[in-house]
Amino acid sequence: MSDPKVIDKRNEPRPEKQKFRVFPTCRTCIHFDNFILPNGQASKENICVFNPPVTHAQIRGEDENGNVIFAYSHGWPIVYPGQRCSKHVDREAN
Repeated sequence: MSDPKVIDKRNEPRPEKQKFRVFPTCRTCIHFDNFILPNGQASKENICVFNPPVTHAQIRGEDENGNVIFAYSHGWPIVYPGQRCSKHVDREAN
């Protein structure tokens, strides 16, 4: 019996096709959302609700008494509609 693999024009077996894993973009992801402002309106910022909120701190110098001043930023990660995600597989995308 012959080998079931496909043979090309040179009578050589074709190599196995490489399987690619497709990662969704944020636009097609169920974790992509808009931040809702306290007044109920949706902001223009897009957030990833898959990742938890993150706190960032930065030293901003010293005040007049010599105390170090920190600037803090809290919030969900900001994402863009065309951004590609590798945190979860394509079957989770809508």
